Amino acid sequence: MVLLRKPCEVILFWDAVFADACDPDRELPLGGYRDLLEFFRGSVEAVDSTSLELTVAGYHGRSPGQVKGIGPYAALVEDRDRNVILLTAEPVAG
Repeated sequence: MVLLRKPCEVILFWDAVFADACDPDRELPLGGYRDLLEFFRGSVEAVDSTSLELTVAGYHGRSPGQVKGIGPYAALVEDRDRNVILLTAEPVAG
């Protein structure tokens, strides 16, 4: 994984492992998504409500909000161009 943090709070990373761990149904580029766009939503509730809003609007929910391994709380939603939107939040310790 390559991670690049920018001062404006934009984080760019290139990673094949995270997508495969969070989305076991992911297909490689022949039929799968090309881009994984992350939007940090700030809270678990915001991730869940945004995911619900997008799926109700007709987008394909690929993975519900959950924590996988040491990663963030995340949900995956596929847009109409077959790119995946990653909605994230830091999980609440409990």
